Amino acid sequence: MPGQAGQPRLRPQVNILQNNAERSLLDAMVPDTQHYSRKMIETQLADMRRDLAGDQPSPLDALLVNRIVLCWLDSMAADTLLSQRMAAGCSLALGEFYQRRAERAQRQFLRAVQTYATVRRLLTPVLQVNVADKQINVAR
Repeated sequence: MPGQAGQPRLRPQVNILQNNAERSLLDAMVPDTQHYSRKMIETQLADMRRDLAGDQPSPLDALLVNRIVLCWLDSMAADTLLSQRMAAGCSLALGEFYQRRAERAQRQFLRAVQTYATVRRLLTPVLQVNVADKQINVAR
C-alpha cells in the first residue's frame, strides 16, 4: 500500500491548486514591487498552518487547515478591497457590492473554521471509565 514504510507516497506534498489560489490572491493584494510585505504575509500563512495543524498533520488536517488559511486570506483581501474602494469614494451600489463580497468571504472563513473544529471534535477518541457504579467519560 502506498505511503507505508519504505514505499513512496503518491500524494504530492505540495497542493498545487492551493498554491495557485494563494498566489492569485496575493498577486491581487500585494504588487510585485512590495516583496517584503508579500514575504511577511507568506510567513504568516505558514505560521497559521503550523499553529493549526502542527508539524506533521494528517492529510485531512492539512486539507482543512489549507482551506481555513485560503479563506482567511480571501477575507483579508475582500476587507482590503472594500476599505480601498470606500476611501476612494465609490458609489453606493459599488460600496454595497464590495460589502457583500467581504461578508461572503467572512462567512466562508467561519464555515471553514467551524468544519475543522467539528471534524477534530468528532475524531477525538473518548475514553469511558467505569469505577464501581459511577461512569466517567474522559475526552482527550
